[in-house]
Amino acid sequence: MAQGESYLFYGPEIGEKQDAMAEIKQRFIFRIYGDEQAQPNIETTTFYPGETSSADIAAFLFTGSLFSDGRVVYVKNIDAFKESETKNIASYICAPVENTLLFMTSDETKPDKTLETACGKRNTRVFWELFDHQKPQWLRNYWQKQGFRLTDDAVDTLLEMIENNTDALRGECSRLMMFFRNEQKAAGVQGPLTVDAAAIEKHLSHTRNESAFTLFSAIAAGDLQKSLEILHALLAAQESPVSIFAGLGWNYHKFRDYCGLYEKGLAGNDFELKKIGITTPKAKKDYPLAFKNYGHAASRFISITSEFDMLLRAEGSALKETLMDVYLHRIMRERLPSLQNRFDK
Repeated sequence: MAQGESYLFYGPEIGEKQDAMAEIKQRFIFRIYGDEQAQPNIETTTFYPGETSSADIAAFLFTGSLFSDGRVVYVKNIDAFKESETKNIASYICAPVENTLLFMTSDETKPDKTLETACGKRNTRVFWELFDHQKPQWLRNYWQKQGFRLTDDAVDTLLEMIENNTDALRGECSRLMMFFRNEQKAAGVQGPLTVDAAAIEKHLSHTRNESAFTLFSAIAAGDLQKSLEILHALLAAQESPVSIFAGLGWNYHKFRDYCGLYEKGLAGNDFELKKIGITTPKAKKDYPLAFKNYGHAASRFISITSEFDMLLRAEGSALKETLMDVYLHRIMRERLPSLQNRFDK
């Protein structure tokens, strides 16, 4: 038997958050079986606010598992619950069920006080984005583990093209590595392969897929046609609306932070921009452009996204493409009044 555990993980650094949960889950399973080679019979369940009430989530947690040796339960976007609602989950955290591992996650940076008190400081953590000075070494280490050496200009080139969180860094770099491994094998090269900026740029066009981040860039520019093209490419590639919304939400929260800097007259201050994770030339272009086209619409973007996220979960896949198209049109309607006629023609 393993004692029930609960963790409250906040912050925008998706990759490190996922790594931490995977490590805790591995330890948890080992405590149940006492054998790293065991084939675990573990039930995994995910809940979202707006889809399941906090009372129902707490009831599920208290019930325990009848058909598996253990459970891993994820409650995502936990910040969407009000404090009065989180008390239901906090009551479970204070009396956890054996062989149940609970993760509560959010991209926000300020943990709910009720849940933080219930989980304790030890099990509460905010995963911040990598600081600018941390990213080069992270990249070098990651590529070195895979058998590659990066030149300084290759590191700079990668940092120009990739978003700040390690999940995005890993995804982009893994795609690039496939090309280099094939070339290395074809050339019969042994040992670590040195990769420079020219090699990165050569393969970039082959690996650069559309993503929620390129979609945000098109939205920031107020380009409805380009936004629809990127959206349909993502859906055709079987990208789920949930993951698209998650990526857009990450950008919208950062847009809201940018709006806050603008109000203080600090939007042109590189140091202040760096503090909220706006460091790359692409980001320094996207967020001011979004502000120029939409003004202080970031909070409305977040609200609209939450609304359509719940709609899509309720309707299933039948209306997926239609609802996503409507979503983009709804976002574009937030353009500043002075720009509406120019864009809507």
